[in-house]
Amino acid sequence: MRNQKRLCVEVVGARNLESPESVDAYCVVGLCDVKPRQAQGRRTAASPCFRSATVTASVNPTWGHVTEFVAPSRPATVRLRVQLFSEKNFFFDMFPPSSSGSWEEEERAKSEPARAAGSVKNEIKSNLVKAVLGKPMSTKGVHDSDSDDVVTLSEEEDEEDDELIGEEQDWPIIEENSTMETVAADTIKDEVLGVVEINTSLLCKSSRAVTDSWYSLSGTRFGEVRIRTIWYERAKGMLTAQDRETLFQEHWTRSAEKQMSDYYGFTIPESCRETWVHLRSYQDCREERRVEDWTRFYDAQMAERLRRCSYKEKDTEEKELLVELVRAGIPRHLRERAYMSLSGSSEKQENAGPGYYANLVKEAETMETDTFRQIELDIDRTFGHSGTTVCTDSGRSQLRRILRAYSLRNPSVGYCQGLNFIVAFLMLIADEEVVFWLLSVFCEDLYPGYYTPTMADIQTDMLVLKHLIAEELPRLDEFTSDVGLPLELLGSQWLLCLFTTTFPSETVFRIFDCIFTEGSAFVFPVIMAHLRRLEPTLLDLNEFHGVLSSIKDAENACIDGDLFMDAVCKEAEHISPSRIQKLRDEQRGSVRNEMQRAERARAFNQQLAIVYEIPAFSNYAAGLLRFFHEEAEVSSRSDVAFVLTMLCHGLVWFAEHSKRWSR
Repeated sequence: MRNQKRLCVEVVGARNLESPESVDAYCVVGLCDVKPRQAQGRRTAASPCFRSATVTASVNPTWGHVTEFVAPSRPATVRLRVQLFSEKNFFFDMFPPSSSGSWEEEERAKSEPARAAGSVKNEIKSNLVKAVLGKPMSTKGVHDSDSDDVVTLSEEEDEEDDELIGEEQDWPIIEENSTMETVAADTIKDEVLGVVEINTSLLCKSSRAVTDSWYSLSGTRFGEVRIRTIWYERAKGMLTAQDRETLFQEHWTRSAEKQMSDYYGFTIPESCRETWVHLRSYQDCREERRVEDWTRFYDAQMAERLRRCSYKEKDTEEKELLVELVRAGIPRHLRERAYMSLSGSSEKQENAGPGYYANLVKEAETMETDTFRQIELDIDRTFGHSGTTVCTDSGRSQLRRILRAYSLRNPSVGYCQGLNFIVAFLMLIADEEVVFWLLSVFCEDLYPGYYTPTMADIQTDMLVLKHLIAEELPRLDEFTSDVGLPLELLGSQWLLCLFTTTFPSETVFRIFDCIFTEGSAFVFPVIMAHLRRLEPTLLDLNEFHGVLSSIKDAENACIDGDLFMDAVCKEAEHISPSRIQKLRDEQRGSVRNEMQRAERARAFNQQLAIVYEIPAFSNYAAGLLRFFHEEAEVSSRSDVAFVLTMLCHGLVWFAEHSKRWSR
């Protein structure tokens, strides 16, 4: 028997499926014509399809469903079709969806009562639902070329292929599949979750014999499916599971040998490259979805809408809907405008007047300060080998101008290490002056006490984090104390740099999306989600360096922003802004008292230095003075503390005057 060219198809799984009922999902795999005509349509309906097992109650099902086909002689005439269904249950049959009309009709019907009643609130919600949900694109999920925008075959080629594949010719399938469950796609009555059609010419290439990609489902607003394929030649017998895994592993290995970078230019760590091989296509699918949703939502009133939904504003139905949209991610090309409106940066810019930033930059060019020298030390340390635009001469100059200008705007902050990384990240998505104003919001509104000399707010938030870890993750809290790594101290690095040196770039921007929408407290669900994911791994370790290494590996592995943000949003359900505000209020008193105690200690040490300079005062007397001071600090009785304090000051006064008398 001569060799046949074959196409092995594995539907690995799906994500983000949507249904009004519980999702009990299965997939059906088959072939169809690129442009079915009347005769071909009959053949398409009659062509066998292969059904997977059903995965119950999951919007992210995994199947690993494998089907093989004889590759068509003219691959460009045929599409691989993968359909996703949800099995109907008793309740679905008894209470089916009430709608039989179009999506626009449903939304119009929903909004009519609000218009009639003149309810602005309901009208806003209705308009937002339209904007956010939108009508699904009918063309999404059809892939006929590498660009997905150009049909592979012209009308003339279609007609030629009709002659090559006659009506009587059966669809090419592998006979060994006869033991699998076959179905006729047009007879399935279950709920359709979506469909993907891929021109087999994209899968039957010697230059790309193995593929592993995600595809957006058509006919729905949500949902992506992961499909792996192998194009090979064999006379008889299907590929075994071991054969498939060997070929896929070789594909991953070849891909991982190449330098991989994300959208912004950061290098993908070697440990994550195998995942990135397919995850990058998933991110592309999700970005397309976001662009569609936000394009509908972004109209002439968008800036005003976002201002109404800022983290400073009270919760409304409009803000609630926007929060859901933002948690799914803001499209990359809209982040600059969205951040300016959500954060209040645009208002700061308007209030400052035209030319404000340019004047600061010009003023900085004629100055040289200690702050500028510190900034210069950190310029080359900022993502020095990342491959991003920040590493260029132009990028370094922009970073320098922004940091210097802000140090002049806010002398109480000047410059603090950590700001360089935040600014560099914002430069990846925004123009120079926009970054300056976003930095102003971070330092003046969102985290006003993080970057001051005392760092009072970051001390407060470290205590809040310590409380949350002890309350939410007691075993992890005990373990890290035993190995000598208090997690709240590690958290200070996360807080100071706002995760820019911690997580992959897209994950960081997803966090920024939510901070600008929900406020500064959002950092705590982020940290707790990260630690909860880490807990099982860390509890199996027993030494300090192993803990640090595992934490860093876990940070690098968070390249799947959707997966990570799902965990963060679950934490946010019980780590609310009101809860964080209450904890902050409780801990601020402790921080304030500790800072006052430290200030008194500094003042006392200065006084004690004077005492030591007086020959008449012995070390014993100085030690007694220190004892009195410490007793005054720890005494719970105010009268005793007062007497001891007065005694300390009296002895210091005596020491100073003794010095004069000795002269």
